[in-house]
Amino acid sequence: MLLGQSLAGVFLVIVAGLAWGSMGVVGQYLMQEYRFLPTDLVAARLVGAGIFLLGIDALQHPERLRTVFKDRSLIVTLTVYGVGLLVIQWTFFMAIQTSNAGTAAIMVMMAPVFIVFYYLFSGKRVFPLEWVSVVLALLGVVLIVTKGRWDSLDLSSVGVLWGLASAAGGAFCTLYPRRAMQRVGVTTCIGIGMTVGGMILCVVYPPWNMDVVWNLRTMTGYAYIVLVGTVAAFWCYFKSMDYISPTATSVLTAFEPLSAVLLSVWWLDVSMSLFEVWGAVLILSTVFLLGRGSKADRRKRA
Repeated sequence: MLLGQSLAGVFLVIVAGLAWGSMGVVGQYLMQEYRFLPTDLVAARLVGAGIFLLGIDALQHPERLRTVFKDRSLIVTLTVYGVGLLVIQWTFFMAIQTSNAGTAAIMVMMAPVFIVFYYLFSGKRVFPLEWVSVVLALLGVVLIVTKGRWDSLDLSSVGVLWGLASAAGGAFCTLYPRRAMQRVGVTTCIGIGMTVGGMILCVVYPPWNMDVVWNLRTMTGYAYIVLVGTVAAFWCYFKSMDYISPTATSVLTAFEPLSAVLLSVWWLDVSMSLFEVWGAVLILSTVFLLGRGSKADRRKRA
């Protein structure tokens, strides 16, 4: 039973990674072909997904929203969480702007390392398989984004710092809202957090000033980014932590760059090098390692 629960958690976070990766490909298409800016996609993505989630939650569990608005501590927690979601997105694009996408992706994959060190400093146990999985996932992502050409990385200090900031934000948003999620549910927390983060960005970059082309393709792409790449992805990601540890969940988000590469090969006709294949193998190996974990491990850690 515990193995089945662990595998369910692994499956959920893989789905989240695949959804995020495919969303990235769709977002790149919108930016290249229809003049969308990264800030346009981030703001519209967060607000659209947040309102959608809150609407569903209000219909199914209206008492949860009432609980939030009656509890000042929950309001503060979810506001901070929303700011964290915005920081993750913004710092990631800043890392790309000041270095390159490869450097940014590698730095963001440091999130599980931040979680591991948080456990160390808080006196919690880090299991050997988590250490091994972190190393394998990082190596796999490095191979995928560099294609074995180490001189292609532009490790500028500014770009690395922005990437590390995004990774730290990812680790924070994985750990910080867990108690709130246990109290009022995953959907409520993600919905409020995304709405808050998106509204903050909309103040700086008003969506009505977007200079883009709206047609059936762009509306379909936007809907995919909101419903699949955001709503489904974030829900699966946090729901997975009911079954596996936050470290395991964060490590398995390496499926995001993996899915982006595979979709690029299929959709954009991009060739895949031997180094990328090996990177994919390393990332896939983390599934089998983390699948051996169980909910019992989390009880031992606690």
